[in-house]
Amino acid sequence: MVFEKAYAKLNFFLDIENKRPNGYHNIVSVMQSVDWYDEVYIEKSVSNEIKLVIDTKSIPVGKENTAYRAAAKYLEAISKDCGVAIEIRKRIPVAAGMAGGSTDAAAVLRGMNRLFDNRLSQEELLRLALSIGADVPFCVLGGTKVVRGIGEEIFPCETSFPKCPILCAKLGEGVSTPEAYRRLDERYDDFSNRAWNESALKALREGMMAGDAKMASKGFFNVFEGVICEIRPSVTEAMNILRENGAYAARMSGSGPSVFGLFETEKEAEGARRKLVERGAMAKICYPV
Repeated sequence: MVFEKAYAKLNFFLDIENKRPNGYHNIVSVMQSVDWYDEVYIEKSVSNEIKLVIDTKSIPVGKENTAYRAAAKYLEAISKDCGVAIEIRKRIPVAAGMAGGSTDAAAVLRGMNRLFDNRLSQEELLRLALSIGADVPFCVLGGTKVVRGIGEEIFPCETSFPKCPILCAKLGEGVSTPEAYRRLDERYDDFSNRAWNESALKALREGMMAGDAKMASKGFFNVFEGVICEIRPSVTEAMNILRENGAYAARMSGSGPSVFGLFETEKEAEGARRKLVERGAMAKICYPV
């Protein structure tokens, strides 16, 4: 049996460069892994089936599940006629903009490669990952990365993000990613005449190079916030709670509704966490990994 930690993802920066003729969007993002993770266990099976067990009943365990698809694609790629048993213990909020499904799929790819003696190169794993979902290649690698295109262009940052307490929280119901993109397309006329926020990305990277999380946070940006806050007031409420309780930066991750805030001390972050939990949020103090 192999064990993998499937780390959650935050978007410190997320914008849309343009829209492709096929309907996909070219993104520009700075993604960061944090130590809020699902536990993924994989072992070879005597049957020729993929058996997936998840401790959250609302999540499907068949072919529509990204982790299941990752296992199937991996076995097909190595031409292996066998089965695997996968158990996922969910900790990351579901449908929250923190790549919970994508990171589980990525962990399955990494874990199965270990289970089958590293039959695939990292490049081959990343190709499989992209065929499953846009966030999956980043989740295979993790860390602090600049991601462009539809998720296939991944570049290491000049430096990792400075260590600081990051309070991550989900308050309210999830958001459909296709619906979020549809609303953006309506607002920006399919991104036919909109310049993406290069100045914010520059500020973020300059702060990171200086090793100053507070300075870097001045470049945080998420193009989805404007449209998601209109339909999920809980996002604005959660960000306000973060700011009112000491966060010097608060943003939404991905297409929401999860938010995150950066704090000077873990004590301050804990105070904000308690306030969010009182409001019914899932909340955890995390650190960059």
